[in-house]
Amino acid sequence: MITSVTAPDRTEVLPRVATVPEMFQATVARRAERPALLFKTGEKWTAISWEQYALGVKRIAGFLLSQGFEHAARGAILSYNRPEWHIADLAIQHLGGCVVGIYLTNSASQCRYIVDHAEAPVLFVENRDQLAKILEIRGDLPRLKRVVLISGEPTSGDGDLVTTWGKALQDGADWNNSHAEVFEQRWRAVKPEDMATFIYTSGTTGPPKAVMLDHANICWTVESLISCTTLTDPDQDCMISYLPLAHIAERMAGHMLNVYNGHRLYFAEDLARLGENVRDARPTFMFGVPRIWEKYQAGIQGRLKDGGFKGAIGRWALMQGEKAVDARTAGRDPGRRYRVADRLALARLREALGLDRAKGLSTGAAPISAKTLRFFWAIGLNLYEVYGQSEGCGPTSTNREGYARLGSVGPAIPGVEIRIAHDGEVLVKGGNVFRGYFKDSRTTDDTLDAEGWLHSGDVGQVDADGSLYITARKKDLIITAGGKNISPSNIEM
Repeated sequence: MITSVTAPDRTEVLPRVATVPEMFQATVARRAERPALLFKTGEKWTAISWEQYALGVKRIAGFLLSQGFEHAARGAILSYNRPEWHIADLAIQHLGGCVVGIYLTNSASQCRYIVDHAEAPVLFVENRDQLAKILEIRGDLPRLKRVVLISGEPTSGDGDLVTTWGKALQDGADWNNSHAEVFEQRWRAVKPEDMATFIYTSGTTGPPKAVMLDHANICWTVESLISCTTLTDPDQDCMISYLPLAHIAERMAGHMLNVYNGHRLYFAEDLARLGENVRDARPTFMFGVPRIWEKYQAGIQGRLKDGGFKGAIGRWALMQGEKAVDARTAGRDPGRRYRVADRLALARLREALGLDRAKGLSTGAAPISAKTLRFFWAIGLNLYEVYGQSEGCGPTSTNREGYARLGSVGPAIPGVEIRIAHDGEVLVKGGNVFRGYFKDSRTTDDTLDAEGWLHSGDVGQVDADGSLYITARKKDLIITAGGKNISPSNIEM
């Protein structure tokens, strides 16, 4: 038997823009002098307006054009989250190029594989520590012609390979002055079917695969995803960027939602300062992997145990919050005691975390305990679990306001159809489904069938309300002699 379900609202997704450059330019025109990106220098947060952001994109694109960067060429980025990552990304895409993100934690050999496999002629690196990896493998990358060092200065040993971000900006400005119309001609020539990015998988079972996502994938997914978030007012909303941009989660939830919606995006200094940066930014929406929320939970529980957050009153307030979880997730009135508890302690707790303005939180990329989800709902923070994969441009399903079933990964996002195959595998169809793996037609055929269904590799089931529950990985299943499917992961958990 095959079960097929769609999002509860069955909304048809009609993207208002066709490409990422069109999306960006529309937001620049709409938001202009409003703050777009914020980064911290010392004790001060510095804002980059949408106009300044666009000028940076144009100048880096001009530099790339001066280097002969062609339509459909690949550009790689090896850096922590910072404005330059976003500027380089959009500059590459404005020229019809394809962006390749590389994890900072990758070894030199892993970097070599990705840069070589993608055939990237240009690479942006954060600092000399990351540059050292590239210089180590330089002889194995004959196609790599230029490396842009974002922070730091080149040395004589770098030769002609390395230039600085500042020099690239100046060279790009000079090139644009001499070729006034080329930049606009190039970004307007980008088509929905052009590749926007390769997302390299972790490679835990072999060399990483390059997931090909085109502009149509990204624009469609952002249009669908935005309706599932609490981002409704770009003048008030803001987010914080801290997860790896080489991963599809941060790329969509942080970068592309910002480009589409026009809200403020703060860049965390690093993970060690994340708590402090969150308190500064006070995000209205925040995405985190389960470990982030587990650490928050442990910290709160530890402070309550030690008498923090008003001691006994705080513990009583948390107990009232726990009693009200089922009502809150169902959208019902949580009751008078909860409201009193919120006023006396829970609201102050959220303020101490820097999450007092948060209208919604999201978690994904790995399973999260239902106990952790219930804890955040108890303290007044709506934490929604989302499910997806790189091959689906990020989200497939998500809990959201009005559709919260703790323990499930929610109903499909608008426009996506989920099918449960006869063996329990979750199949996905929609505008978010990828175009295949670069240079790997065999694996593409195994993952994407002739009817356009993405075979997720996950096993799940759908309840009567359309909420999806992931129960196992298909490759982990053991079939007994009696024909019963057993998941070792369930037993281990």
